[in-house]
Amino acid sequence: MTTPNQLSLLSKASLVVKNQFNAFTDSSYPAHITALLEIDLTRMANESGLDQVKICFTQQGRIPGTGRHYPRFISRYFPRSFSDNLLLIGRRPE
Repeated sequence: MTTPNQLSLLSKASLVVKNQFNAFTDSSYPAHITALLEIDLTRMANESGLDQVKICFTQQGRIPGTGRHYPRFISRYFPRSFSDNLLLIGRRPE
């Protein structure tokens, strides 16, 4: 499962400047309805009975106010801050 990363610098800057997360504007509705944090996703996965739950980051993030992306070496070391999306991976128990 993938979702926009609400803890990225772009999302946080958008929240401060525009009072809404970058990926949850009127123009993105209904694709994204509710902003969720990685802890919310982890809790839902655990409550759903998934095993081996893991959060990964895309390591691609847009620099606020530009169409450019952060250099790969920065997002590799700080993926939570510099990734626009995150992924939840889990297994259904056998």
